[in-house]
Order: sequence, then structure tokens, then C-alpha cells
Amino acid sequence: PGEYKAEDVNGDDRYVQFDDKQFIGYRQPRYALGWRNDFTLYKQFDVNMFIRADLGHIGAREDFNHPNSNTYDRANTYAIPYWTEENRSTKYPRLNVNYRIYEGDINLYERRSFVRLQDLSIGYRLPSALLTRAKVSQMRVFVSARNLLTVTSWSGWDPESGNDPMPRIFSLGVNASF
Repeated sequence: PGEYKAEDVNGDDRYVQFDDKQFIGYRQPRYALGWRNDFTLYKQFDVNMFIRADLGHIGAREDFNHPNSNTYDRANTYAIPYWTEENRSTKYPRLNVNYRIYEGDINLYERRSFVRLQDLSIGYRLPSALLTRAKVSQMRVFVSARNLLTVTSWSGWDPESGNDPMPRIFSLGVNASF
């Protein structure tokens, strides 16, 4: 009890990894979409944004089955509701050092699709009347952010990188033409 149950797909009353495989989804995105928009908000203000999406694929949560991540030193692992006698209705198996059961790994697969606000920049172009004395023809001050928002059902850190967090990056800058 509390472990994954392999399905005997071909009905020979035994589980053989290569005989009992079945298609459960695509590991690579079926659709990769992107939308870029640059527009002026009010007079001197501008906004640039890039939204991208990878859709229609799944990924394995292999970190749940690795013995070093879930059975020994649990100080740096996820707070996962693993199967126990008290918690029988969960999608996560019981803790087990034998993570390569059957003839191969059996992993928890999840949808890995996401939509991400990848780039956002808000800028202000200083009026030319302010710049003529400094002999500057144009100047734009801006703030930008990368990986600001991700919408996904993936329970890990980041659906694109797998089990590593995607850093958010914030920048301030000035563009000047002399």
C-alpha cells in the first residue's frame, strides 16, 4: 500500500517496462507562442512587454522519487503530503528508499504548460526642452523586469527549468543619444 501501481497494459499478468508502456503525453511543448507589444501610454511614457507560452506537454517530478530528497535528511525538501496510514488519499506515494521499483522508474507526471510575462519595461522619455542645455538629443529612463509572472499548474519551482527556480531580474537604466 502507498506505492505506485503499474498498469499491466498488455494483460499478461506481469509488468514489463517495454511491453506495458503507453502514451500519456508529450514531453516537449506542442505549441510555443509569443506576443510582443510596444506602445505609448501617455505622451512620454512607453511600455514594452513580451509574453510567451509553452503549451501541451507534461513533465516528470523525478525529485519526489529520489532517495536523497525524500527519505533521509528532509530539512531541505518539499512539504509533501506523502501516503501514510492516516493520509491515504494523496497522489504522492509513501516514502521508500527503493525508488526504482519494477523494471524502471515510475514517476509522477504533471502538466508542464505555462504562460509567462517574460519581459516588461516601462520608460519615460525626457522632454527635449530639458535636454538641449546638456547637448543631449534624446534621453529615456526605464525600469524593467524579467520573469515577472508565470501562470501554470506545475507544482515544482518552474515548469520550464524543471526543478530549479527561475530568477526574477529587475533593472534600472538610462538610454541617451548625444
